[in-house]
Amino acid sequence: MELEHLTEEQAKAMNPVLPYIITFALNILIAFVLAQICTWRNANTAARGAAVGILLWIGFIGPVNYTTYMYEMRPMKLFAINEFYSLVGLFLMGLILGAWTKKAA
Repeated sequence: MELEHLTEEQAKAMNPVLPYIITFALNILIAFVLAQICTWRNANTAARGAAVGILLWIGFIGPVNYTTYMYEMRPMKLFAINEFYSLVGLFLMGLILGAWTKKAA
């Protein structure tokens, strides 16, 4: 909260449920898109799926958001807090999707 310059009053005024609902819906969308990419890349193992998730973060999410943080002159600690969870999330989603893929009989 300190890095975002939020007061406790501002945090308390926020709807406590809506962000979780929206986050859940958006993560379903991310998982769907990642599943499509895993299928296209033949990521049919946990390791391949995890690699796809990491590569997407390294190639798109990390650089785009880092550039935004740089121009907004936001602290890099805040980048680490806010953005590395998405790296872990894509890694885990890819790992699960890769392991979940049907194998040829």
